Amino acid sequence: MFQAPVQLLVSFASVVLIRLCQTLVHEPIMSGNFQEDFQCDLIDFREKCVKDKHGNVMRWLMVLKDHFTCFVYVQPLPTKEAKGVCYELNIILSLIGFPEIYHSDNAGEVCAAEIIDMLTKGNPTINTVCSRPRKPSTQGLVKRANRSIKTMIASLEEEQKQKGDAKNWTECIGRAIGAINGARCHGKDVETPYYQVFGMPYYQPSKVPLSASRRATTVPAKALILESKSFNQRMDVLKEK
Repeated sequence: MFQAPVQLLVSFASVVLIRLCQTLVHEPIMSGNFQEDFQCDLIDFREKCVKDKHGNVMRWLMVLKDHFTCFVYVQPLPTKEAKGVCYELNIILSLIGFPEIYHSDNAGEVCAAEIIDMLTKGNPTINTVCSRPRKPSTQGLVKRANRSIKTMIASLEEEQKQKGDAKNWTECIGRAIGAINGARCHGKDVETPYYQVFGMPYYQPSKVPLSASRRATTVPAKALILESKSFNQRMDVLKEK
């Protein structure tokens, strides 16, 4: 009696499940070299807005990440207006080069017409991809970078607090990005993002831990711990003792 309706329900459920799976599965973003795919996003710091060293109130943090090397660049912004994002993007891309693909979500501040125009002038063959709002489950690389950056900044802010200084995330950016770009992504044999871009280590090779290196304040003391045969020679030329 109920066999036909049940079979119909099962077949209908199967069709719905297949279509749902097709909706959820996305092709992964692939890249094989630096500059192939840069992803851009903004982190909202409006609840922690602070003044930078120039007295400007910063409320946003622009994040630019290379998909292949995981190299990250960030820049605090007072607003998320497209003209400010465009200005800062132009500076960093003029330094490290314009990508083959500029990838962002569909927010106006990161894929506005003036940004596309600036990118096209820098690289006439560039492809700009402005997709739907990015989620960790889809184009999540830059979102994971955002999470790492916020975690690192929060940790450095706690250091400021323990030293008795006022928390200011704009003063933590340099150390946060240095730590991220100077760290290996996955596996002991994988080079750091910095090395993959510049072909040299972020930190100079040392015979002692980094914490001990920072305590060396004189040329002789640094010469003892640095694995550089030419260090003393260069310091002699510079007349440094």
